[in-house]
Amino acid sequence: MDDAGTYARHNGLSAIYALVSTVEAKDPYTYGHSRKVNTYAVALAETIGLSPDDVSRVSTAALLHDIGKIGVPDKVLSKKEKLDEQDWAAIKSHPRLGATIVGNIPNFAPCVSTILHHHERWDGSGYPDGLKGEEIPIEARILGIADSFEAMSSARPYRPALSQEEAVEELRRGAGIEFDPHLVELFVGIVQAGFPEAARVGKSLSGEPPGSELNRT
Repeated sequence: MDDAGTYARHNGLSAIYALVSTVEAKDPYTYGHSRKVNTYAVALAETIGLSPDDVSRVSTAALLHDIGKIGVPDKVLSKKEKLDEQDWAAIKSHPRLGATIVGNIPNFAPCVSTILHHHERWDGSGYPDGLKGEEIPIEARILGIADSFEAMSSARPYRPALSQEEAVEELRRGAGIEFDPHLVELFVGIVQAGFPEAARVGKSLSGEPPGSELNRT
């Protein structure tokens, strides 16, 4: 890569981390969340054999998937009680807002679809567009699994963290309902193989839903 390419990549990465830091400053309970989601999503993307360009797109989308939360009121993000209908409406706005923000940055535009659809559900009951099954872009299906697993594995103001085993069980309960069932089994294999080795060993793997308060992300 020439000097101009290196400079552009460096600036792109700096922009990504600046955006991620903006969200983390607003919602301290998600500190490090996007970086962990990135690790999980990239491992799964590599496991299923996505091209390097597609893996790179998944990586960037994972880091930026929650950028839309800058438009969600702080009182909602930090609420310890059960969310009411108005609160959920605010939370559900973040994928579309995030896609809009990212879509205005040319280098990140290829990530728009992944960010927009990472809360769609396999059974069609997700948001924002109610996509079903393979209508959901593969990158968004990957991100949805990685995002939910990390959220369930981490403590939040409204609940303690689940153990790895409990989070895996919740993913399996949601397979075919919330998540792509094939991707869930591949991801479980990666988790059981252990991180950070997962990305390396993942390529050798063959190939009632989680509650809203568990995987609120």
